[in-house]
Amino acid sequence: MLSKEVVRSVKCTLTAAEIEAGGRDLARKIGTLAQLEDSKKAATSQYKSEIDRVSAEIRSLGLKVANGYEFRELTCDTIYDFDLKRASVICRSTGEVVETRIMTAQEVQLSLEFEAQADAAVEPGQDVGQDSG
Repeated sequence: MLSKEVVRSVKCTLTAAEIEAGGRDLARKIGTLAQLEDSKKAATSQYKSEIDRVSAEIRSLGLKVANGYEFRELTCDTIYDFDLKRASVICRSTGEVVETRIMTAQEVQLSLEFEAQADAAVEPGQDVGQDSG
């Protein structure tokens, strides 16, 4: 008879101590996996928010370039023409007329109050164009 040594995978029943040790190892690995998944979610969330922010900036820049303009918050003055009942909004930095519109009823009322104050400031018997001195 001839014998030869070989290595094979053979079913072995675990002892109680091996089962207990395996259970502890399994619990640690489950905890490690949960931590890794949480870290992945946090990193993915962070990257997603950064990707969304950069994508929004790209869209905004693309629209500016494609349109050739953008809207900016600039200081403007509203000029009232009480004779024509028109209000014009003029940009201080460029002098550009941003808007011309018909005055609202409230704005027309202001003009009437302004005229009443101006009339009250003129002394009786004095012409408006006449110097007081």
